[in-house]
Amino acid sequence: MVDLNISLQISISIIIFIITYIGIVSKKINRTVAVMIGALTMILLGQSFGFYTQHQALDYIDFNTIGLLMGMMMLVGMLGDSGFFGYLAIKTAKMSKGSYYRLLTLFILVTGFASAFLDNITTILLMAPVTITIAEELEINPVPFVISEGIAAHIGGTATLIGDPPNILIGSQAGINFVQFLMYQGPIVLIVLFISLLIFELMFHNTLSQEMTN
Repeated sequence: MVDLNISLQISISIIIFIITYIGIVSKKINRTVAVMIGALTMILLGQSFGFYTQHQALDYIDFNTIGLLMGMMMLVGMLGDSGFFGYLAIKTAKMSKGSYYRLLTLFILVTGFASAFLDNITTILLMAPVTITIAEELEINPVPFVISEGIAAHIGGTATLIGDPPNILIGSQAGINFVQFLMYQGPIVLIVLFISLLIFELMFHNTLSQEMTN
């Protein structure tokens, strides 16, 4: 009987998760609304089938993580509206002094560094359009730069607690502060970013060489 009850709880949880996920992916309803409905359904059915009580559900919410994410989103939103990322990308392009290899290197480093201290997803979403615009002005292929920035953003985002939402959850549950997390992850991220930089240079060598000769 106990095993049957557990199987029923698992089945209901999976069904609610799948329906919620379909609602998010389909974009027929607002993603936030879909998630809220899914969470509310889990709480109501959880109480009916003995998953947990409302008080237990609230105990699982990490308000420190939610507060930090809200603050980071607001900060990145204001930086984006102020044109900070556009200014950063243009300054980076000027520092390359016409060298496409240097431009690729600088874009990777700037994106990786910015993602470590800002939300990495939002960083690349704001950097990529500016990068494409700069590439169009220079009449070069933007693909190598955008791909490199996307990967660099994810690498840089793992360096600090605030670079990626999973980092915040890990740090909160493990009791690791910002400095400790940076000391553990920072050196590894620098090594991985440097190796990735070399790989990108090799991957896009032919593309950049053709652009430079045109």
